[in-house]
Amino acid sequence: MPIERYQVSLKVFLKNDEGKVLLLKNPSTTGIFAGHFDLPGGRIDVDELNTPFLDILRREISEEMGEVKTEIDPRPIGMSRATIKSEPKDIPVLFILFEGKYLGGDIVTNEEHEGYEWVVMEDLDLDKYFKPIHHDAMKQYFNKR
Repeated sequence: MPIERYQVSLKVFLKNDEGKVLLLKNPSTTGIFAGHFDLPGGRIDVDELNTPFLDILRREISEEMGEVKTEIDPRPIGMSRATIKSEPKDIPVLFILFEGKYLGGDIVTNEEHEGYEWVVMEDLDLDKYFKPIHHDAMKQYFNKR
């Protein structure tokens, strides 16, 4: 039987002093996640096979949000699998989820996002904020609390 190959994506539930979680808004008109939100983080690059996960998350946060200060718990809080619909072949992704604290700095989103929002996770309508690919990860976070 063939073995499936996954891309691995590291995501962080980044909380502020009020307990709100930072969500990054995807562009509203382009891409498969158009108009929805995402957590900070991203996929492990090819040359990062031996790079510690927290270093990868710090790189992703810096790329997506600028030079902000964070503290990330090194212990993952969950994992989730999903498939991104793509041509010519769908892409299976393994998400490894972390939790962290936002400690300060000006958030400046890059071209991957068109803004951000601090939210109370328990109040979210998952269908409004996230594509179904992220629902399992969000539910894991709710159940952990």
